[in-house]
Amino acid sequence: GDALCVMAAIFYATYDLRLFEWGKKVKPRKLITGKIATQAILSIGLVLVLAYQDSLHYLSSAPTGGTSGELWSTILPLALWSGIAVNAIAPFLQVGGQQIVGPTRCQTI
Repeated sequence: GDALCVMAAIFYATYDLRLFEWGKKVKPRKLITGKIATQAILSIGLVLVLAYQDSLHYLSSAPTGGTSGELWSTILPLALWSGIAVNAIAPFLQVGGQQIVGPTRCQTI
């Protein structure tokens, strides 16, 4: 557990410093669009390689006593929240804010 926390901190610090550098060179919209596209491609690739059958089984099954529509009514809002708010709006604001205060202060805040 501790090793994973240290590794995650290293990856996040590297991401934060790279974001600061690239934020100076590339317009925020283009930077975040590229980030979202890369994350989507990597996520879909990982699902196809590591969990294709499990994903198909989960998506084709209905919750206990429910219907497939109830499953999608749960997944869709979560996917939209994760895709739009967490992976698009927050990083876009982070790029702008980080250019103003710098990566060290941004981490502290």
